[in-house]
Amino acid sequence: MKLVDYGILFWALVATLLLPLQLAQREWIVYGQYERQYHKKMDNAIDDALFYMVEQDDFKNIKINREECVDAFYRSFYGNFGFMRNPMGQKRIKQHLPMISVIELNRMSIAYRKPVQKEGEWQLEEYWSPYYSYQYEENGYQYEFSVGNLSDWVRIYSLEKKEWVEGLRFDLVNKNKDFSWMRDDESFEQIRRHTVIETIKKKMQEVINRYNLIGIQYGKQYEFYLPEIETQPWCRTLDDMGIIVLFQGYPVDSLMGDTYDRFLYAGARTYKQEKEIEIIKEE
Repeated sequence: MKLVDYGILFWALVATLLLPLQLAQREWIVYGQYERQYHKKMDNAIDDALFYMVEQDDFKNIKINREECVDAFYRSFYGNFGFMRNPMGQKRIKQHLPMISVIELNRMSIAYRKPVQKEGEWQLEEYWSPYYSYQYEENGYQYEFSVGNLSDWVRIYSLEKKEWVEGLRFDLVNKNKDFSWMRDDESFEQIRRHTVIETIKKKMQEVINRYNLIGIQYGKQYEFYLPEIETQPWCRTLDDMGIIVLFQGYPVDSLMGDTYDRFLYAGARTYKQEKEIEIIKEE
């Protein structure tokens, strides 16, 4: 009788240990399926946004249409997730998109929502942040850097003289010894890229903080966070115009309450080059 009791106890313990592992494995498989589907939906929305971002680009005269870019993203995003004709669904899923950053050659801006009081009620309305330059200050000078094919073009403001100069960095170095630090390629690139990334990171964090404050006021449970940009795989390629999208906390149909998160950057020129290659292949 005792042997039977020990046997039952043994199998009960085995079931107790294995069942959570089996459930976790099943949930991981289910989440992986959703993740692949959502990745594809997001990628398609990004592609559609980048198609409208650059109106003109001959590497000298570049015209960015940030409004059409963001509008195209949302149109594609709603359609891909099945909410094209569902305003309430659009409103719910949009709560998981706190911002879209538009990265231009010498500045950035962020599309976000903020509360506005109308007729005694608070509503979230679409807004654009101001334009932010990639600024770095040292020894009485304020430097403004650029990305992409303008990476060697620098604007410099003298805090003492209250005047601007701009041009290619080597030309500026030859005209003023105060700028001699820019002569070294490695130092210049390190400071320039760090300035660009820190500017983007700082401004996006400010928007996230405001968005979370709005969430507290509206009684929302989810709190957004900004992942470390430096740890993102695309951080190494973030050196041209494009967009950054944060999609966070979107519920996945699972027993464990998993959510889908995506934080990505896509470059407009990279997208354009890939599409041109596709067209050549099709021909």
